[in-house]
Amino acid sequence: MESREQRLQHVFGRTMDLREVDWETLEFRHEARWDSVAHLQLIVELEQEFQITIGNDEVLQMTSYRNILDVLRRLGA
Repeated sequence: MESREQRLQHVFGRTMDLREVDWETLEFRHEARWDSVAHLQLIVELEQEFQITIGNDEVLQMTSYRNILDVLRRLGA
């Protein structure tokens, strides 16, 4: 079974074709492919992948790879 981090990396790969990046420093708008449209696609993919609902407050917090992992943990994903 894949870890939460592996699953998240696969979602980034599917939505933005991000594979060989420094996950620790990956941030919204600092990566050219992670714009507002890609962010919305990412949220939809995360909800499907992890079978969760992500609220507006969480969406606004999801500004980096690390922040997304934190939100997924808090949501029990």
